[in-house]
Amino acid sequence: KNLPGELQTLLGFTGFCKEFRTNASPEPSGWEFTKETVIRLQNQDLYNDMVERPLVVSLRDAAAENAPIGTGEISLVPLLHDATEVSLEVELKLAPDYYAKWWKDDEADDPKKKDKNKAPAEPAKEREPLFEGDAPPATILTVSVKVEDLVGPVEDRECWTILTLGMEGVFALPEALTSLGVTSPDDFQAHPISYKAMLLGEPFGDGLLTKAAEVKESEAVDPEAPVEEKEVTQEEWREEQMRFHCCVKFASERLIRYRGKSFIEDVRKMLSTSGGVFLYFQLEEKPPVDPKKPNPPGGAELARQCSGSAWLDLRELIPPSARRVDALCRLEANAKDPEAVLESRRLSVR
Repeated sequence: KNLPGELQTLLGFTGFCKEFRTNASPEPSGWEFTKETVIRLQNQDLYNDMVERPLVVSLRDAAAENAPIGTGEISLVPLLHDATEVSLEVELKLAPDYYAKWWKDDEADDPKKKDKNKAPAEPAKEREPLFEGDAPPATILTVSVKVEDLVGPVEDRECWTILTLGMEGVFALPEALTSLGVTSPDDFQAHPISYKAMLLGEPFGDGLLTKAAEVKESEAVDPEAPVEEKEVTQEEWREEQMRFHCCVKFASERLIRYRGKSFIEDVRKMLSTSGGVFLYFQLEEKPPVDPKKPNPPGGAELARQCSGSAWLDLRELIPPSARRVDALCRLEANAKDPEAVLESRRLSVR
């Protein structure tokens, strides 16, 4: 309800499932589904997707090459253990061209006539509104999703959780590593090292050496002034490393996973014994892109020396009300030889 004008529409569904669409309808209802069911194997991948990926519903303009009118999201988490049907009135976030239709304007009546290279502007106050009140009414779409039975495992019915893992990056990397094969501070294509990280059995995807978040401004130095050594605290050193030096970022900085009764029991046991877990950081030398141009020397040895693990203390989760732990962890090298690169570094994982 509350469409900004008379439109021939269709619906699209994606996010939790592969995209599919309904047939077009001249009314904002009565859409014919090309398929009415989504079939998935009932396994861990399904449970993970249900907690991580909402069902995204898009309302589209069939007369304008299926241009998106607005989108909304529906959480499917209740279908795991609480309900066999989710029925919601979803408020759609309208695309700028269609939000502009709430004001009288010939150009806004047809998105095809609008200059596609022109950034959409906020409706001017002098334009005549086509609604009553201070703001347009919310565009609402009623959506229902049903399942035959509760989706989650029966053994987890009374004991399950949603686990969120996040990693901002690996910082304070040795210069011998970050400069390997790098010819420019902004170009790491020739860097011959690949990076992996894993926490609680979950991989964060491929890691990439990434340029610094900020460029440090050079300070004017008086050549005749005496040189004073300034003491730097641990916190100041860490902040400088994280702001002004390159680091390793991962494809998945945030993982959301379903976990059941057995996992929760294991975590409780861990908290009462070791009190924490290891994050593993693994480096490998990439094969050369061009066999005629070998990688810079020393890559394999650097990868071995810089691979390591970081201890994550989770004892803050022991109180019943605790839900989150944030930590900056020191990465220790796996290599135990006295010349290991990480042994003399304060390399950190956040």
